[in-house]
Amino acid sequence: MLAALFSVAGAQQQSSTQISLSNRTILLFTAPPPGKHSQLISGDVLRVRVFGHPELSSEATIDWRGMINLPFIDEVEAAGQTVEKLRSEILLRYQKFERNPQISVRLLEFTQRESVAVYAVYDNRGRETGVYTSMMRAGDLKFNWQARSLSRDNFILSFFSRDVFSDGKETYEVKALLDGGESLGLGRAIKIHPTIVTAHNDPDLEIRLKVPLTALARIAKAGEVTVQLGEIGFKLRENDLAALRFIVSHLSSAAP
Repeated sequence: MLAALFSVAGAQQQSSTQISLSNRTILLFTAPPPGKHSQLISGDVLRVRVFGHPELSSEATIDWRGMINLPFIDEVEAAGQTVEKLRSEILLRYQKFERNPQISVRLLEFTQRESVAVYAVYDNRGRETGVYTSMMRAGDLKFNWQARSLSRDNFILSFFSRDVFSDGKETYEVKALLDGGESLGLGRAIKIHPTIVTAHNDPDLEIRLKVPLTALARIAKAGEVTVQLGEIGFKLRENDLAALRFIVSHLSSAAP
């Protein structure tokens, strides 16, 4: 009887899950996670304390170059590092003046991080039919990009801008430059022109490229990635790479 009851309860739970996902779009992942700020960026304010040495303790703001200034030591590169890695670097610097210094580094104020999310789309039977990312910013350039699945094995990369792609070109050779000097050819992207229906909204021009999941996996695996669209290049942010890594892992784990 207990087995039958648990079986019914399990079936009800599964049915409830399917109903809750039917014809819905669900947030699967976000980077950085709420309340988490892994890598330091320009504008962050830090408090550095050297215990027993108030003359060495200070507050420092990461400048536009990603550097901080601390008493009696050279500039320290802070942007792109975690608080703990930065503490280790500062510790090495101060060991020149003090034997076994006790140092703490704390983030006092942080600059708003640009986040990225991954969503899944479900059909009326609760089956996942695709995943896509939120719109991501292309470095400091004035265009955005997005990844969305065509199937489990193929994705569309779209790049959107009103001005950057107004150069008369209809196609762009696309490649990803990975750390270690590897160049990964992704193929030729085409320009999608606004339709008569959308033209009055002054829409962005779209550059669209189809890539296999295997190529996305190689990009996600790299530590640093620069995407080259013809002569235009931009570096992927760590949060964007984290989203791609999640997609690859999610689809791999869900594969039959």
